[in-house]
Amino acid sequence: MDTQNPKVFIDVNKLSKDGSTFLSYYVFSPDNKWCAYGTQEGGGDWIKIKIKNVETGIDLNETLTKIKFVEPTWNPDSEGFFYSVRSSIFSFELIQFKDVKKYTYFAF
Repeated sequence: MDTQNPKVFIDVNKLSKDGSTFLSYYVFSPDNKWCAYGTQEGGGDWIKIKIKNVETGIDLNETLTKIKFVEPTWNPDSEGFFYSVRSSIFSFELIQFKDVKKYTYFAF
């Protein structure tokens, strides 16, 4: 790490043009080569996860969606992480709401 010439790693001012997207968390891989970070738009609960290469500062093309209230958990070997995907099911006839969680694994 270059402490004499620090750089902005994630510029929260550039997450959206109107400033309505915020950084909800960031989690570095155990080997510090990757950073998974979550953003939320417009004050909502839904999170999008992006993965950034720490050395280059470039995000992978992958955007993980349908995530609420959880941070990813990295494998000790830094080859991937677990996160929870939610799908909401609403039935007008039964007037009931069911929130379904599914654990997913992202691998490089």
